[in-house]
Amino acid sequence: MDETDRILLELSEQGITKYSTLAKKLDMPLSTVHSRMKRLEQDGVIRGYRADVDWKKVGLNLTAFVLIKADVSRLRETGKTQDDLLSELLETNYVDEGYVVTGEADIFIKITAVDSSQLKDILLNDIDSKEGITGTRTIIVLG
Repeated sequence: MDETDRILLELSEQGITKYSTLAKKLDMPLSTVHSRMKRLEQDGVIRGYRADVDWKKVGLNLTAFVLIKADVSRLRETGKTQDDLLSELLETNYVDEGYVVTGEADIFIKITAVDSSQLKDILLNDIDSKEGITGTRTIIVLG
């Protein structure tokens, strides 16, 4: 990976994914940009592309972050890891992203919901009910 690849990655991360736009910004042939991007994708450096969605425009007005405590010993007894638990949570409706973390929590997730009532339902029915979760702490985004 060289400096040009790093610039391509930075521009792609900013949402510029059209090869023609990248080629103009880097002043290089379109075919060169295409082959470099394909190589970055094949090497797994670029894992995919996603849309930057304004969830409020589709009625999901509330964003919350949830810190999750897990009973790691209990997870092991069932043959699961924190990564397995995170994968289950990511399959839950309205859980947008998540990470296994260190510190006061074991897992950190982001949820988008219609309102606080729906958030409550998600927390009680989809999150707290999962085996291995011993507690949650929710932070609601204002605005």
